[in-house]
Amino acid sequence: MSGTNGDGLNIRSDAGYGAGIVAVAPEGSVVHVIDGAKTDGDGNVWWGVDFGGTTGWMNAAYLIPTDKAPSAGAASQSADMHLASTAASSIGDQIVSVAMQYVGYPYVWGGTTPAGFDCSGFVFYVVNQVTGGGFPRVMDGQVASGSYVDPNDLQPGDIVFQQNTYQWGLSHVGIYIGNGQFVNAANESTGVTISNVWDSYWGPRYYTARRIG
Repeated sequence: MSGTNGDGLNIRSDAGYGAGIVAVAPEGSVVHVIDGAKTDGDGNVWWGVDFGGTTGWMNAAYLIPTDKAPSAGAASQSADMHLASTAASSIGDQIVSVAMQYVGYPYVWGGTTPAGFDCSGFVFYVVNQVTGGGFPRVMDGQVASGSYVDPNDLQPGDIVFQQNTYQWGLSHVGIYIGNGQFVNAANESTGVTISNVWDSYWGPRYYTARRIG
């Protein structure tokens, strides 16, 4: 995942800025996520990571998946992340950075805020946090936004759409985060979660993707 200043990102002994620092991962480092998402008392989301044998917690706001997107049909489960600048290098990186902060938040039908999201409400909220507004609320409007992306050219931050889930036709949407995975408000059981675009359930239901910006 990515996102720090030039001095690197602190790895802490627990989720929270009050926890002790056990290591500092320099900009450009690769860490492996081993646990998450854990929310501290201030509402910040943290991921448990392994960095060169040292384990601890990193703020999810500064983490974006490594850009090693597999081809369509692949099903990579890698959880490797890299660190980059807090000023994300692209709109896509910023979209992923915001989206990952809400992993574990509840699913609510019709929801468009952190109090509860449905699938299109989650994408609506995240994209507009980055762009300042104007991204449509409903899925039909979302799929008509941005530019078409070939499934073999998916990049972090692309909006991915699925069909034939709870109803026939276009019916689900999420945000691609790299490594064949996407973050989405799936259902009441999982809330906002990370899924594999190409697994046995989602793969056959892939519909299209759009890039914002």
